[in-house]
Amino acid sequence: MASGYTPIEDYGIIGDLHTVALVGKDGSIDFLCLPSFDSPSVFAALLDCERGGRFQIAPQLGEAARRQLYLPDTNVLLTRFLASDGVAELSDFMPVEDAGQAHNLVRRVKTIRGEIRFRMHCDPRFDYARAPHTAQRRGDREVIFIGRSGAGELALRLSSSVAMEVADGAAVAEFTLGADESASFVLEVIMPDEPSPGREQDYEREAFKHTVNFWRHWV
Repeated sequence: MASGYTPIEDYGIIGDLHTVALVGKDGSIDFLCLPSFDSPSVFAALLDCERGGRFQIAPQLGEAARRQLYLPDTNVLLTRFLASDGVAELSDFMPVEDAGQAHNLVRRVKTIRGEIRFRMHCDPRFDYARAPHTAQRRGDREVIFIGRSGAGELALRLSSSVAMEVADGAAVAEFTLGADESASFVLEVIMPDEPSPGREQDYEREAFKHTVNFWRHWV
Protein backbone atom coordinates (compact mmCIF):
# COMPACT_ATOMS: atom_id res chain seq x y z
CA MET A 1 0.00 0.00 0.00
CA ALA A 2 2.96 2.32 -0.52
CA SER A 3 0.91 4.15 -3.14
CA GLY A 4 -1.94 4.75 -0.68
CA TYR A 5 -4.24 2.39 -2.58
CA THR A 6 -5.37 -1.04 -1.41
CA PRO A 7 -4.98 -3.83 -4.01
CA ILE A 8 -8.36 -4.73 -5.47
CA GLU A 9 -7.97 -8.34 -4.31
CA ASP A 10 -7.89 -7.10 -0.70
CA TYR A 11 -11.52 -5.99 -0.77
CA GLY A 12 -14.63 -7.86 0.27
CA ILE A 13 -18.07 -6.84 -0.97
CA ILE A 14 -21.33 -6.41 0.90
CA GLY A 15 -24.71 -5.23 -0.37
CA ASP A 16 -28.47 -4.99 0.10
CA LEU A 17 -29.61 -5.77 -3.49
CA HIS A 18 -29.82 -2.02 -4.14
CA THR A 19 -26.15 -1.04 -3.78
CA VAL A 20 -22.78 -2.45 -2.66
CA ALA A 21 -19.84 -1.42 -0.52
CA LEU A 22 -16.20 -2.47 -0.87
CA VAL A 23 -14.51 -3.21 2.46
CA GLY A 24 -10.71 -3.39 2.63
CA LYS A 25 -8.66 -5.66 4.86
CA ASP A 26 -7.61 -2.49 6.69
CA GLY A 27 -11.22 -2.01 7.84
CA SER A 28 -11.88 0.84 5.40
CA ILE A 29 -14.96 1.13 3.21
CA ASP A 30 -13.43 2.71 0.12
CA PHE A 31 -16.38 2.62 -2.27
CA LEU A 32 -20.12 3.04 -1.73
CA CYS A 33 -22.88 4.71 -3.73
CA LEU A 34 -26.08 5.59 -1.87
CA PRO A 35 -28.90 4.85 -2.00
CA SER A 36 -28.55 2.87 -5.26
CA PHE A 37 -25.93 1.31 -7.51
CA ASP A 38 -26.20 4.21 -9.94
CA SER A 39 -26.27 6.99 -7.33
CA PRO A 40 -23.25 9.29 -6.93
CA SER A 41 -20.58 7.92 -4.62
CA VAL A 42 -20.37 8.78 -0.94
CA PHE A 43 -17.08 6.93 -0.33
CA ALA A 44 -14.61 6.62 -3.20
CA ALA A 45 -11.09 6.36 -1.74
CA LEU A 46 -10.72 3.41 -4.11
CA LEU A 47 -10.45 6.00 -6.90
CA ASP A 48 -8.90 8.94 -5.04
CA CYS A 49 -7.30 8.11 -1.70
CA GLU A 50 -6.99 11.76 -0.69
CA ARG A 51 -10.32 13.25 -1.75
CA GLY A 52 -12.64 10.31 -2.38
CA GLY A 53 -13.81 9.71 1.19
CA ARG A 54 -13.79 6.58 3.36
CA PHE A 55 -15.29 4.99 6.46
CA GLN A 56 -12.60 3.18 8.44
CA ILE A 57 -12.65 1.29 11.72
CA ALA A 58 -9.20 -0.03 12.56
CA PRO A 59 -7.52 -1.56 15.61
CA GLN A 60 -4.21 -0.01 16.65
CA LEU A 61 -2.22 -3.25 16.62
CA GLY A 62 0.88 -2.35 14.62
CA GLU A 63 1.94 -5.34 12.53
CA ALA A 64 -1.14 -7.52 12.35
CA ALA A 65 -2.12 -10.30 9.97
CA ARG A 66 -5.44 -9.58 8.27
CA ARG A 67 -7.99 -12.08 7.02
CA GLN A 68 -11.40 -11.74 5.43
CA LEU A 69 -14.15 -14.32 5.19
CA TYR A 70 -17.92 -14.49 4.95
CA LEU A 71 -20.19 -15.90 7.58
CA PRO A 72 -21.19 -19.19 5.90
CA ASP A 73 -24.00 -18.86 3.33
CA THR A 74 -24.38 -15.10 3.92
CA ASN A 75 -23.15 -11.74 2.67
CA VAL A 76 -21.97 -10.81 6.18
CA LEU A 77 -18.26 -10.01 5.90
CA LEU A 78 -15.80 -10.64 8.73
CA THR A 79 -12.40 -8.94 8.80
CA ARG A 80 -9.99 -10.30 11.40
CA PHE A 81 -6.85 -8.66 12.73
CA LEU A 82 -4.39 -10.99 14.43
CA ALA A 83 -1.33 -9.78 16.36
CA SER A 84 0.77 -11.00 19.27
CA ASP A 85 -0.80 -8.43 21.62
CA GLY A 86 -4.42 -8.91 20.57
CA VAL A 87 -7.05 -10.18 18.15
CA ALA A 88 -9.95 -8.09 16.81
CA GLU A 89 -12.86 -8.79 14.47
CA LEU A 90 -14.92 -6.38 12.38
CA SER A 91 -18.27 -7.50 10.96
CA ASP A 92 -19.95 -5.59 8.13
CA PHE A 93 -23.33 -6.07 6.47
CA MET A 94 -26.16 -4.19 4.80
CA PRO A 95 -29.66 -5.25 5.88
CA VAL A 96 -31.72 -6.33 2.88
CA GLU A 97 -35.06 -4.61 2.28
CA ASP A 98 -36.87 -7.93 2.45
CA ALA A 99 -35.23 -8.46 5.84
CA GLY A 100 -36.49 -5.19 7.30
CA GLN A 101 -34.71 -2.03 6.11
CA ALA A 102 -32.66 -1.10 3.06
CA HIS A 103 -29.83 1.36 2.53
CA ASN A 104 -28.29 0.92 5.98
CA LEU A 105 -24.73 -0.07 6.73
CA VAL A 106 -24.03 -1.85 10.01
CA ARG A 107 -20.50 -2.19 11.37
CA ARG A 108 -19.63 -4.00 14.60
CA VAL A 109 -16.13 -4.35 16.00
CA LYS A 110 -15.08 -6.48 18.93
CA THR A 111 -11.97 -7.57 20.76
CA ILE A 112 -11.41 -11.31 20.80
CA ARG A 113 -8.22 -11.27 22.88
CA GLY A 114 -6.33 -8.57 24.73
CA GLU A 115 -7.22 -4.92 25.24
CA ILE A 116 -7.22 -2.99 21.97
CA ARG A 117 -7.45 0.67 21.04
CA PHE A 118 -9.57 1.42 17.97
CA ARG A 119 -9.94 4.43 15.70
CA MET A 120 -13.03 5.25 13.66
CA HIS A 121 -13.04 7.80 10.85
CA CYS A 122 -16.18 8.37 8.76
CA ASP A 123 -15.48 10.97 6.08
CA PRO A 124 -18.19 11.01 3.37
CA ARG A 125 -17.61 13.00 0.18
CA PHE A 126 -20.89 13.65 -1.58
CA ASP A 127 -21.62 13.59 -5.32
CA TYR A 128 -18.39 11.92 -6.43
CA ALA A 129 -16.46 14.18 -4.00
CA ARG A 130 -17.57 17.27 -5.95
CA ALA A 131 -20.06 18.71 -3.45
CA PRO A 132 -19.47 20.23 -0.01
CA HIS A 133 -21.44 18.89 2.94
CA THR A 134 -22.30 19.71 6.52
CA ALA A 135 -21.63 17.48 9.53
CA GLN A 136 -23.70 18.15 12.64
CA ARG A 137 -23.12 16.41 15.95
CA ARG A 138 -26.33 15.61 17.81
CA GLY A 139 -25.31 14.39 21.21
CA ASP A 140 -22.31 12.18 21.86
CA ARG A 141 -23.39 9.32 19.64
CA GLU A 142 -25.02 10.73 16.54
CA VAL A 143 -23.75 12.73 13.55
CA ILE A 144 -25.86 13.96 10.63
CA PHE A 145 -24.23 14.51 7.22
CA ILE A 146 -26.07 16.47 4.52
CA GLY A 147 -24.85 17.11 0.98
CA ARG A 148 -25.85 17.17 -2.66
CA SER A 149 -26.38 13.97 -4.60
CA GLY A 150 -26.92 14.56 -8.30
CA ALA A 151 -29.81 16.99 -8.63
CA GLY A 152 -31.10 16.33 -5.12
CA GLU A 153 -30.01 16.18 -1.51
CA LEU A 154 -28.79 13.22 0.51
CA ALA A 155 -28.88 13.05 4.30
CA LEU A 156 -27.01 10.37 6.26
CA ARG A 157 -27.14 9.55 9.95
CA LEU A 158 -24.22 7.88 11.72
CA SER A 159 -25.11 6.49 15.13
CA SER A 160 -22.78 4.60 17.41
CA SER A 161 -22.45 2.95 20.80
CA VAL A 162 -19.38 5.07 21.61
CA ALA A 163 -18.83 8.82 21.79
CA MET A 164 -17.90 10.61 18.55
CA GLU A 165 -16.53 14.02 17.61
CA VAL A 166 -16.70 16.02 14.38
CA ALA A 167 -13.46 17.22 12.78
CA ASP A 168 -13.12 18.76 9.31
CA GLY A 169 -16.48 17.41 8.17
CA ALA A 170 -15.79 13.86 9.40
CA ALA A 171 -16.99 11.87 12.39
CA VAL A 172 -14.11 10.49 14.46
CA ALA A 173 -13.79 8.36 17.56
CA GLU A 174 -11.12 6.60 19.59
CA PHE A 175 -12.09 3.90 22.07
CA THR A 176 -10.69 0.88 23.86
CA LEU A 177 -12.32 -2.54 24.05
CA GLY A 178 -11.33 -5.38 26.33
CA ALA A 179 -11.84 -9.05 25.57
CA ASP A 180 -15.45 -9.84 24.52
CA GLU A 181 -16.38 -6.13 24.41
CA SER A 182 -17.83 -4.63 21.23
CA ALA A 183 -18.86 -1.34 19.64
CA SER A 184 -21.32 -0.76 16.81
CA PHE A 185 -21.89 1.87 14.13
CA VAL A 186 -24.92 2.31 11.86
CA LEU A 187 -24.82 4.56 8.80
CA GLU A 188 -28.27 5.05 7.30
CA VAL A 189 -29.96 7.08 4.61
CA ILE A 190 -32.46 9.41 6.26
CA MET A 191 -35.87 9.12 4.61
CA PRO A 192 -38.20 12.11 5.15
CA ASP A 193 -41.20 11.37 7.35
CA GLU A 194 -39.98 7.85 8.07
CA PRO A 195 -38.74 6.58 11.46
CA SER A 196 -35.07 5.78 11.91
CA PRO A 197 -34.58 2.02 12.25
CA GLY A 198 -31.12 2.58 13.74
CA ARG A 199 -32.72 4.14 16.81
CA GLU A 200 -34.71 1.04 17.64
CA GLN A 201 -33.61 -0.91 20.68
CA ASP A 202 -31.23 -3.78 19.82
CA TYR A 203 -31.36 -2.76 16.14
CA GLU A 204 -27.90 -4.11 15.30
CA ARG A 205 -28.65 -7.51 16.81
CA GLU A 206 -32.06 -7.84 15.16
CA ALA A 207 -30.75 -6.58 11.79
CA PHE A 208 -27.92 -9.11 11.95
CA LYS A 209 -30.31 -11.97 12.68
CA HIS A 210 -32.75 -11.01 9.91
CA THR A 211 -29.96 -10.43 7.38
CA VAL A 212 -28.34 -13.79 8.09
CA ASN A 213 -31.72 -15.52 7.78
CA PHE A 214 -32.45 -13.73 4.50
CA TRP A 215 -29.19 -14.76 2.83
CA ARG A 216 -29.36 -18.36 4.03
CA HIS A 217 -32.91 -18.66 2.72
CA TRP A 218 -31.80 -17.02 -0.55
CA VAL A 219 -28.90 -19.48 -0.91
